[in-house]
Amino acid sequence: VFLDSLDDPEAELEPDDPLKAPTLAPVEDATIIVPAAAAAPKSRSTTPPPVKREKSGSKLPVLAGVTALALAAVGTGAFFVGALDPFLGPNYPLAEPFTLIVEKPESGPTHAIGNMPSENSRDALAALVGQADLTLASGSIAESWGQDVVATITPLAGLQEWRLAVSNNQARLTGLTNDALVATKINALFKEGLPGGLNGTAEITYRLPVLEIAEVRGLVGGFEDCGPLQVAPGTVGGGFGPDDKIEVTGLLAGADTRVRLFDELSALGDGRQVELKTEVLNPSLCIVEGALPKAPSGGLKVEYRLGGDDTPNPSGRFFVGENPVIDVVLPASLTSGYLTVSILDVSGNVFHLLPNISRQENSVSALRDGKTGPLSVRVAYDLISSALNGGLAFNVDDSTLGKSRILVLHSSEPLFDGLRPTSESAVGFAEALKESSAKDSGLIQSLDSRLLETAKP
Repeated sequence: VFLDSLDDPEAELEPDDPLKAPTLAPVEDATIIVPAAAAAPKSRSTTPPPVKREKSGSKLPVLAGVTALALAAVGTGAFFVGALDPFLGPNYPLAEPFTLIVEKPESGPTHAIGNMPSENSRDALAALVGQADLTLASGSIAESWGQDVVATITPLAGLQEWRLAVSNNQARLTGLTNDALVATKINALFKEGLPGGLNGTAEITYRLPVLEIAEVRGLVGGFEDCGPLQVAPGTVGGGFGPDDKIEVTGLLAGADTRVRLFDELSALGDGRQVELKTEVLNPSLCIVEGALPKAPSGGLKVEYRLGGDDTPNPSGRFFVGENPVIDVVLPASLTSGYLTVSILDVSGNVFHLLPNISRQENSVSALRDGKTGPLSVRVAYDLISSALNGGLAFNVDDSTLGKSRILVLHSSEPLFDGLRPTSESAVGFAEALKESSAKDSGLIQSLDSRLLETAKP
């Protein structure tokens, strides 16, 4: 009956019925005896066999069941409220895919957006970036995922810009730097791939920095041994980008100066193309170049011919044994003023072709002698004509090889007080030009010139 009462808590015991209310004497080492018939299904109409019961131990199975249920209930509640997080881990929402993008632009702060698997990794990443929009989540990622992301980003401080994109365990890191050493170092660090459980590669690109034009001009200024040199600006605010060409124009005193300038510009340009559009003269010519006034071109042309057969020589290059013939062509618009034509020889001497002792008249009107239109005026003759009219003539020998310059100055009045000697030093001619410019800065109206080169055949 007692067992039945466990099955039916509403049942009441009747004290007057000795079968329904048995009296059990207390025993110390009681055991529960279960007859073989007890294994069969029980019926309420069957009188239960006598059973010896343990005074208090008979309740243990029931209490154990109740206790298990209580613990299960407590455990379930603790799981939902997060009390067991230190033991079982936090219950973050699932992110599929589990993504993160961390990016540093060329200008502006580094920012991160996406998922992180723990508070610690989230805080560690946030400490490395300027802006963070990070959500705690769980996903199909490696156990060390958060640590791997932080380890990937930490060594990137030296890059100009970079980007890390991660989806689950797949990741790609790209970056840009203008420091070749930094690029080499980071690429070597990730040579075997990204850290830990991240599957991916790093591609750090080296790009030349912008070369400031002031830096180029500062270098070029140290090579101005024959007047000022001009530097063409680049495409990046005047500076030179990775693909820009460094271009310099002007005059140089010698070939060795040009070689040194090219070498130093190439080193400064760090792989950029260097183009020198320079004329190499000689120290004597450069002395005169420095004394020449700043005057525009007047459109006067210098033309060369070969003495003997009067063949045109458009190259202006003459070989040993040849006789250069020189003509100055006046434009039709030039009808007044005075011409001064001189040749600055490679040897350092200046020869005055017009005017000179044997040919003193140099006014444009006299030279035209009533002729209109373009006019060709011969200032250096072939050897035969020179012997007949006394004009200057030259024959190339191997003692004065190199570059000479023909100067054609057009002035409103005679350039010098009296005639200059037919031949003088470059220094003396330069001083005379400076004195003339000091007296009348507007005296010289135009300046035209052309090189003449002599060489061995």
